[in-house]
Amino acid sequence: MKPAYRDILAVAGGAPVEWWDGNGVPRFWPFEPGLLGVYDQLAVLYEIACQSCRATFPVSEGAKRFDIMAGSLEVVESDLPALVARADYGDPPRHDMPGRPGERCAGETMSSVPTRIVEAWEQVNFDWVRRPGLEGPVPD
Repeated sequence: MKPAYRDILAVAGGAPVEWWDGNGVPRFWPFEPGLLGVYDQLAVLYEIACQSCRATFPVSEGAKRFDIMAGSLEVVESDLPALVARADYGDPPRHDMPGRPGERCAGETMSSVPTRIVEAWEQVNFDWVRRPGLEGPVPD
């Protein structure tokens, strides 16, 4: 289950959440891949649905092209199609039951269901390039 981030939401004073990052942190500016991790070279903004109430959330995931697995020297290579194919956010951001303010949703404790790739990006020569061919319904 993701943290509640009530402090951030309170300071935002009711501003609409545009998207949530990989830790469930609410973000209030429109999505830009450069707002993810400083070492990320791949970025995906996608939509997930809560298993319980079916509310949808735009969420993000970023990745490096190459990573060294912890505890070994194995180099793992990732590419944008692989990141899109494994879109898996885990539990959705904390939320109330739709139409029932203050009533927690049981779906906060369940894995979310990825539904749609909204934006797919990769860095090419230090510039972010959008790849619309990878956007649309989440592949099975």
